[in-house]
Amino acid sequence: MKSVRIDVHAQPVLGFLRGTVRTFDLVFIDPPYEVAETEITEVLETLAPKLTPDAVVVVERSKRSPEPTWPAGIAPFSKRSYGETVAWEAVVSAG
Repeated sequence: MKSVRIDVHAQPVLGFLRGTVRTFDLVFIDPPYEVAETEITEVLETLAPKLTPDAVVVVERSKRSPEPTWPAGIAPFSKRSYGETVAWEAVVSAG
């Protein structure tokens, strides 16, 4: 069985992403509902080049929020609603 490594970092996400050379295969993005869509877009754009070829990204938002603006290379494949919450799931795509 493949080993699993999980790290939790208590710092602003953009600072972390800009300062790391690591790549990721599973990312959960669950910001407070009041975070602006422009900030979510900036996080996704900064994250995209750090994703492995088989990575999955989950973005949780209010169901009143629009679908995230996915950067090139990330393609949505599922939207699941749970009460007030919607979870958008996406995968790395060929472009």
